[in-house]
Amino acid sequence: MKKITSLQNLFKLCLVSAMMLCGKNINAQTPIYSEDFSSITVGDNTTLTGSDTPWTANSNFAIAWRTFQAGGALRLGNGNDSANLGYVITPYMDLSVNGGMFTLSFDVKGWTTVENQVKVIVTGQEMQFITYTATIDQDWERVTLNFTSGQDNSRIIIETTEKRAFIDNISITPTSDEQILSPTVTTAPTDITSTSFKANWGGVAGATGFLLDVSTSLEFDTFVEGYQNLAVDGVSQAVEGLTANTQYFYRVRATNATATSITSNVMGAVTAVLGLDSFNKIGLKYYPNPTNGVVNLVAQQNLSSASVYNVMGQNVLNKELNTANAQIDMTGLNAGHYFVKVTSGNETATLKVVKQ
Repeated sequence: MKKITSLQNLFKLCLVSAMMLCGKNINAQTPIYSEDFSSITVGDNTTLTGSDTPWTANSNFAIAWRTFQAGGALRLGNGNDSANLGYVITPYMDLSVNGGMFTLSFDVKGWTTVENQVKVIVTGQEMQFITYTATIDQDWERVTLNFTSGQDNSRIIIETTEKRAFIDNISITPTSDEQILSPTVTTAPTDITSTSFKANWGGVAGATGFLLDVSTSLEFDTFVEGYQNLAVDGVSQAVEGLTANTQYFYRVRATNATATSITSNVMGAVTAVLGLDSFNKIGLKYYPNPTNGVVNLVAQQNLSSASVYNVMGQNVLNKELNTANAQIDMTGLNAGHYFVKVTSGNETATLKVVKQ
């Protein structure tokens, strides 16, 4: 693929804008930005010593940090530690053309092992994390992200999240309605026990399945075993084999034979404290978690009281309830982790809540 210089990009974007003003969409197959790193003739991307020569930014990347020449490709980051990440940043461009619908695609592979994910940041869009499996001795893996609300004056950042990754053949292409899968929206977990919960999300027109990630980290830098890119046919999935009284997070991508949506919002779930299952005979549920302020408590019989404690064990909030449906207002508390002690008659349970 022939490279497009910054001047060519500017001309093409101006032409696209003019066509849009005339009420026309641009050809969905014509890239508005591409980079194949064919000017890099030093090094290789198949050996451990073939990508040691530093690379500086070119006309397609306004900024490059800890990047290395890899024989027609680019290595991001080095192998010292997770603090030495690498990234590239594009110039500003107009991604609002074609109604803001566009696809970002590129090839990726890791080192001798995959050293975590590749992060993609697009101006005005939710941060995306690319999960891949290809390593240095394998063929490239093509990844694609579809966006539906591109903005003018946008930049794209591609960055490692831990140590090294190779990238190549970056392309931004306008996308037609038929090629787009909208992201799903995750909803509150249900059927929570001390070792499991059910992850839930909404359906998406055109989707034939979904990919589920579950992690104990909000950044998804680690995954619960068996729940990374887990293929699911429906709009819910039981997540099992978990640890009691532990914060989990899940996210979902819609997929079909030709496209994968961008990642959904992240939803939290906290497994019950050991012994809470018997307490849940009264049908206690609480949501949302994490919360921006109010936590809802719903039970099948009256709850007596609720007390909130910070991680230092200090009692920061108390409320008498005497109702089966109650709200705990944590708006005035600082962001962080809290424990909510709920009583019903002689039964007591402690819930872990994250205040954002």
